[in-house]
Amino acid sequence: MEIAFGILVILLVLATISIYFSFRGKELRVNASLIASVGIFGAMASLLYILPIFTIKLPMIFPSFLTLHFDEIPCFIIGFSYGPLSAFLTILVKTIIKLPMSETAYVGEFCDLVLSSVYVIPAAIIYRKRKTVKAFIVAMSVSTVIQVVVAMLSNVFVMVPFYLQLYFNGNAEGLLALIQKSVPAIKDLNWTYATLAVLPFNLLKDGIVIVISAITFRALKPFIDKKKA
Repeated sequence: MEIAFGILVILLVLATISIYFSFRGKELRVNASLIASVGIFGAMASLLYILPIFTIKLPMIFPSFLTLHFDEIPCFIIGFSYGPLSAFLTILVKTIIKLPMSETAYVGEFCDLVLSSVYVIPAAIIYRKRKTVKAFIVAMSVSTVIQVVVAMLSNVFVMVPFYLQLYFNGNAEGLLALIQKSVPAIKDLNWTYATLAVLPFNLLKDGIVIVISAITFRALKPFIDKKKA
C-alpha cells in the first residue's frame, strides 16, 4: 500500500504541473512533457526497484545478498530521450519512494542512488551529443566501466563494512563463510571479493540492462519523439 500511495502522489503532483504548463507556450509544453515523463518512468523504475518479482538471485554463482534488479532501464530510456537531468530526477524519484521501506538505515539506497547515477548519467551525456548507434555503444561502454569501478570501491569501503556491523556484529569470518558458499575462491572481504563477485555480478547485470534498454528505447523512441514535438 505504501508503494502504491507514494507512486500515486508523485504522479498526481506531476500530472497537475503538466496540465498547468500545457496552457503555456511550446517551451513550457516541452517542460510539462518532461515532468510527466519523469513521473511515469520514475514510477516504473520504482516498481522494478522495490517489488521482489522483478529481482533475481543467483545463489549458485554469486553471494545470496547480491540481487539483479533492472530499475536503471527506465532511467536510461528517459535519459536518452530528454537528457541527463531527467535521468537523475527519475533515479531520485525511485530512491525517494524506496526510502520508507529501507532495511539498511538508508545506506543501501544511498549507494544505489550513487551507482545508478554514475551508470546512467554519463551515458545520457555522451548520447545527447551525437545520437547515433556508435554514440550509444560508446556511451554504454564508458558508463559500464565507471559503474563497475564505483561498485567495487563502494562495496569494499562502504557496503561490506556496513553490512558486517549491521548483520554480523563485526564477525568477518561469518560473512566470508557466507560468501564462500557461492564463490569458494574468495579469500577476503576486500579485493578478492570485489574482483571475483562484485565485478562479474555487475558486468552481468549491466549487460542485461544494456540489451533491454536498447531494445525498449528503439521501440519507444517514435512515441517519445511525437510526444516531445
